[in-house]
Amino acid sequence: MKIKKTITITLAFVIMFGIAIKLVSSNITNKINNMYLEKPNPKYSNSSLEPNSKIIIVPFGEVATSRHFDFKVIEASEKVEINVENNTFTPAPGNKFILIKLKVRNSSNSTIELYNYDFVLKDTSTINERYSFDIGLNLVLKILKEENDKSFTSFINQKPGIIKYTYVLFEVPETSKLDDLVFVYGSSRFNLN
Repeated sequence: MKIKKTITITLAFVIMFGIAIKLVSSNITNKINNMYLEKPNPKYSNSSLEPNSKIIIVPFGEVATSRHFDFKVIEASEKVEINVENNTFTPAPGNKFILIKLKVRNSSNSTIELYNYDFVLKDTSTINERYSFDIGLNLVLKILKEENDKSFTSFINQKPGIIKYTYVLFEVPETSKLDDLVFVYGSSRFNLN
């Protein structure tokens, strides 16, 4: 009877130890992935600050340098409402939100601020349809505050080499299709899926 109890306790300990190791290794893997951003693909990178630089189309999930930053679109989603700080925010009637999660690294040698007016969402199915990020800035700052995660950032004081996540939010007509929208920063056009 004592041997059976000892075997049961030992087996329970081994199972709990195995689960703990799995959780810890999963957590370590997530932390490493959060700290790591692949090197930008030179094929999709343009650090030129010239307004008429060659336009580069960046496939979803690729890392590209645009101006002083390396960007990677992690996810993009359509939202009919956003719940943050116990409030529900909705777009104007006939519109929807496009929420984009980015991984960003300052690839310069100095601390730089990202300016929200440099972010644009372009609808490639129309000739001149562009959407400004201004409308979403205050809501994104609330989302970042609620995330309360040091790996997320607003757009102020981006230190060299540091990798951070952030969100950008746009309001677009509800007829807009994610397949037709590209996130624009500098001369780079990032596909959203």
